[in-house]
Amino acid sequence: MLAIAGCSYSPSVTTTTSDGPRLDGAATDAFAGSIDVAHLGPEEEVKLTGTAVWAIDADLKIDTETGEIDPPPPEGVVVLAEAIQQDGGPSVMVIQAGTISITKQVDITGTRPLIFVATETFTLSNISIDVSAEGSRPGPGGSPAGMGAGAGTVGSQSATANGGAGGASYGNALPGGRGGAGGGAATGGAGGTPYGGPGVLQGGSGGGAGTSGITACAAPGGVGGGALQITAPLIVGTVNALINAGGGGGDGGSQCDPDGPSGAGGGSGGMIFLDAPMLMGSIRLLALGGGGGEGADSDGSNAGRDGADAGIAPGNPGTGGSGGGNGGRGAGSGASEPGKPPEDGDANANGGGGGGGIGRIYFRHALSNPFNATPPAEPG
Repeated sequence: MLAIAGCSYSPSVTTTTSDGPRLDGAATDAFAGSIDVAHLGPEEEVKLTGTAVWAIDADLKIDTETGEIDPPPPEGVVVLAEAIQQDGGPSVMVIQAGTISITKQVDITGTRPLIFVATETFTLSNISIDVSAEGSRPGPGGSPAGMGAGAGTVGSQSATANGGAGGASYGNALPGGRGGAGGGAATGGAGGTPYGGPGVLQGGSGGGAGTSGITACAAPGGVGGGALQITAPLIVGTVNALINAGGGGGDGGSQCDPDGPSGAGGGSGGMIFLDAPMLMGSIRLLALGGGGGEGADSDGSNAGRDGADAGIAPGNPGTGGSGGGNGGRGAGSGASEPGKPPEDGDANANGGGGGGGIGRIYFRHALSNPFNATPPAEPG
């Protein structure tokens, strides 16, 4: 399926070569001469003069905090380790070439969102780009546990019980999942509130921390998914191509508190932004939330299990402590469709954490998005 929109540099003709579809003559010349990259101003766009053909045929790692690329790109690829966003968002890393073709795994970490720019074509073939959260490490540009504009909040305590933490939010119009209530008067923490939009490239937020009578025993929340933008006249994907910007799962309550800590909230999904007049083929786009952690048993004898990081399927909930049963079950992943909220944590002696909310997926210039996106892509 092909989507074409009218804009100043819309290509009109493509040619299939041994390297895949390429844009013909005038269209690519116009794009290279007046490149318009979402989220970047003219002072950054003028630096994007690379003409190299970059075939990524070995597993690639990119750190957006240090600017390190391993293995290094070929000569002629432009790398801006720290570029300024036009509308005041966080600084970003930019990598630009004439053509970018990816046939091996690309893992991206670091504190800044990443922008790939190709002045001809960007191709993702039967492989994935991973900007998701993993464990305690946010995706590129995602927020740490308990941080970010949509962070979840902590639950309250009673004499011997703890309320679960709220999950983070980002996209949709719904908050993150609420933490489950604990015993006595312990209440669950509220889920984070939605924020952001297409004007700023940024990642997801962190879930709230679990509650404990011993500060060092509090379970850390899940972390936010990362942010990735791809700018090109033509973006092409093949079967099994995937971009994952999922959030991280919240930790379960540990055994270090004799009363048993509550579960932490899940992190929200990040952002995927496709900036292209032509989208061809198939790419699966995911920005789901992480699961909430499970609360520990009331006597601390059994720890709660961690919520799952959002993967290539909706993130799974924490599945219950081994043998106890008093811990509240962590919520599942963030909503996999608009209108469906993240799950709340279960109430019990120590409440489970709420699930993290979905992230945001946008397309700019194309009239429609032919790719399989969860949550559904919106015009940017």
